[in-house]
Amino acid sequence: MKRKTFLLYALVVCVVIFASLMFTKADVFSYVKESFNNTVNIVHEKINNGFCNDYNTNINNGIWKTDEFKSKFINLFCERIIETPKKDIATKEIVDEKLSFSTSSIAKINTIQKVITTSATSSPKPLKSISDNEGLKISSNVIIYWTNIQRKENNLPALIENTELSKIAEIRVNDMFTNSYFQHVSPTGDSVSKIADRSGVEYIIIGENIALGNFDSSRSLVDAWMNSEGHRANILNKNYTQIGVSSIDGIYEGRNVTISAQVFDKPVSDCPAINKDIKDQIDSFILIKDNLKADINKIELSLQDQNLSTAEYNSKIQQFNSIIGIYNNLIVKIKELADIYNKSVERFNYCIVIK
Repeated sequence: MKRKTFLLYALVVCVVIFASLMFTKADVFSYVKESFNNTVNIVHEKINNGFCNDYNTNINNGIWKTDEFKSKFINLFCERIIETPKKDIATKEIVDEKLSFSTSSIAKINTIQKVITTSATSSPKPLKSISDNEGLKISSNVIIYWTNIQRKENNLPALIENTELSKIAEIRVNDMFTNSYFQHVSPTGDSVSKIADRSGVEYIIIGENIALGNFDSSRSLVDAWMNSEGHRANILNKNYTQIGVSSIDGIYEGRNVTISAQVFDKPVSDCPAINKDIKDQIDSFILIKDNLKADINKIELSLQDQNLSTAEYNSKIQQFNSIIGIYNNLIVKIKELADIYNKSVERFNYCIVIK
């Protein structure tokens, strides 16, 4: 029983005791005792639920002043309870439907593993002509023609002539004459792949066939390459899509000979292009997304502040919902762009694999 309500309880007790002294019978005393308990409960409930609640409401709302006589008097019976007014229900509910997106969802572009295939022949032996004749003029165009005939007979698509590859083949042949060697790598370490790299030729696979000798015709030169396992593999390589040829007459170790070179490749341009603008847009959106996520977290934390007024609370909820809407729309857009980008990367990665 609280100290402040003691006087009221004492008054009730005195009344009950006085009444009980007027009765002497045991059954009457029992009745009085039960009535006492009921009275105490009613008075206690009345004081707390009615009288004191009204007092606290008037004090908290400023209707009554603490220095007024009535406030001081009632304060003897009631303990003042100061409650923080509860905020009204927000004008807009929190829409917490944050979507997620990880940068790991962006497909990675595989690194091109450049492949170089080379073989050499002297048709069939170095510096020895196939026939007793001095040989006929070898034509680059005719070499390409007969090379594609061989591919057609083996159910392979024709190779497309590429002027850049023909220039590389010409550089290779002239270098062999100038430095008197007949190999795929020059004495200075130069090669078809290094020349291609210097020339800015982007390839996935590149290869070279070279021949030295006096051949009856361009067809006989192609036949000689086809009769050599390594050269044949180059001509019939299903990965190649382009060809360049150079065939030049000159003096090699004191003799008039023809040196010919075939250069094959599969350029990077054969593979589906990856739209880097989409990747840049995705990166930009991800940055915005991360900034929005930080703002969302800040607002969520600020909503826990019990000192916010109702207006402030509702304003922050509206701000939260607005940012969540932008955030989720952005995530959906990022996922759509990532799907487009990832499919293009998947096609590119599949294309660059040497089969």
